[in-house]
Amino acid sequence: DDLDDLVAVPGTDLRMGKYPVTNTQFKRFVDAGGYKAESERRWWSEEARKYKQKYGYRAPWSFGARRFSGSTQPAIVSWYEAEAYCAWLAAARQHGDIGAGETVRLPTQAEWEAAARNGRPAPANKDADYPWRGPFDSDRANTQESSLGQTTPVHMYPQGATPGGIHDLAGNVWEWTGDLQSRDMDGDAWYWIKGGSWAAGADSARASAADWYFAYDRDDDLGFRVVV
Repeated sequence: DDLDDLVAVPGTDLRMGKYPVTNTQFKRFVDAGGYKAESERRWWSEEARKYKQKYGYRAPWSFGARRFSGSTQPAIVSWYEAEAYCAWLAAARQHGDIGAGETVRLPTQAEWEAAARNGRPAPANKDADYPWRGPFDSDRANTQESSLGQTTPVHMYPQGATPGGIHDLAGNVWEWTGDLQSRDMDGDAWYWIKGGSWAAGADSARASAADWYFAYDRDDDLGFRVVV
């Protein structure tokens, strides 16, 4: 079982989750009382608590969706749920992989791109800006071109991993980053997402590509992974 593995990102001091966080991993947070009222002040920011209450978050969206609820499929969550999971995991320091002075968080866009490129500069040819440093190949990633219509287990495309061994940085789910894009007139936050998804085309899976979503959104192709 390597779901909890952290992989060093070349050229940085970071370690990144080998895979997007799965339903099995997120269930530990749920089982630890992550959505209960008494846990809110421990793991949920003040802003996150407001949206948790407004939208009635009780578990990841994927838990209640049959085609997305497999144990090794990515957890489908809002930015706020991903943030709370990171806070909980930092406190838990599971398996001794996280030292007392380290923080578990979402990657920045720049950190995410560094991982997707295995620490190397962006290629001159943007069509080769994929984790495998070559042209797009639907056998390496779950994107719209695969016509699967859903997420896949996070270990399903080993041939699409970076040379360092980080999987699913192209396709399957868009991944939340810690970078704020902007706020609308009501104060609602947008955050940058990276990596493309099963519902997005090949261009969206390039390392340089990005989009943004409201932090409270729980669309069926939004997931995340952690950095330490």
